[in-house]
Amino acid sequence: PPLPLDWVVNRETNGNNGLVEEAIHLNSPVLLIQKSFLEKIPIDPELSLTRDYLKKGRLLEENQHFMVIQPNNGQ
Repeated sequence: PPLPLDWVVNRETNGNNGLVEEAIHLNSPVLLIQKSFLEKIPIDPELSLTRDYLKKGRLLEENQHFMVIQPNNGQ
């Protein structure tokens, strides 16, 4: 199943992204990253998890609104 990562912000996880990372590792979902956030992702500390997966994941597909990323489960 896809996982929309633009909502995963540090304040919602209390800065502990481990549960999300574990779920990604165990379930191997594709990640949907909303392109309207692309300018904010590199500079917003709240989006650190999304930034990490965007940098290290493999781009599978993209359209006008989303990037579809396959996470590198070796992260």
